[in-house]
Amino acid sequence: IKQAMEEDPNFRDFKDNVIVEQSPEGLKIQLIDDDKLPMFEPKSTQLTQAGEKILRQMVVVIKEMPNRIAITGHSEATNFVESDSNTNWEVTANRANSARRFFMLNNLEEDRVAKVVGRADRELLDPKFPTSPRNRRVEVVLLRAAYLKTLEQHTPAPQNIITVPKPTNQKDLAPAAKPVAKPTLKPEEKKDDAPKTKAEKSNINEISTEFKIPDSLKRSLSRDPSASALPP
Repeated sequence: IKQAMEEDPNFRDFKDNVIVEQSPEGLKIQLIDDDKLPMFEPKSTQLTQAGEKILRQMVVVIKEMPNRIAITGHSEATNFVESDSNTNWEVTANRANSARRFFMLNNLEEDRVAKVVGRADRELLDPKFPTSPRNRRVEVVLLRAAYLKTLEQHTPAPQNIITVPKPTNQKDLAPAAKPVAKPTLKPEEKKDDAPKTKAEKSNINEISTEFKIPDSLKRSLSRDPSASALPP
């Protein structure tokens, strides 16, 4: 691929802007930004004419290979976008996505793209000069099959297809809940609210107040009439 780029006259102007190297992920092609030949408009995700030209030649090479690709955007350590809501993270992700859209417009199959990410300034190309414009770049990796398999294994499943496996061991099954008998409610006894007669009312909780004179006292009174007064 590197030889094809060197021999292609369309790449001669960008020979210092393209780095091809092997990586654990696969064949890495880094398209480096330059103040003389910038790939994007300043503080923007819009491709320049030079950026479109180099990506157009790049997609020809990618289409000749069967590998799926990963596209990553990078920036220098300077926050070149003065906005809290549009940091280098957003810009690098959007620039990587701009490259993806350009590839699609130039007839690269959509399913060839495995991932598109923005890394801001977390992976500097030139750590000794973190603010160098060479740290601004778009990285295209032709993924190895082994790495692609690992990537797919670590991709979280959509929430709507996540299921809980059913237990196969009977011991793992929760015991069935026994039905609980509902208490039988007794009908309330009817209260006799009917009005009562005077005779019935007088018999309710009636306390006798009649005083009975003992027989011994009666005999004493009969013998001694003067002792008619009751003892205190």
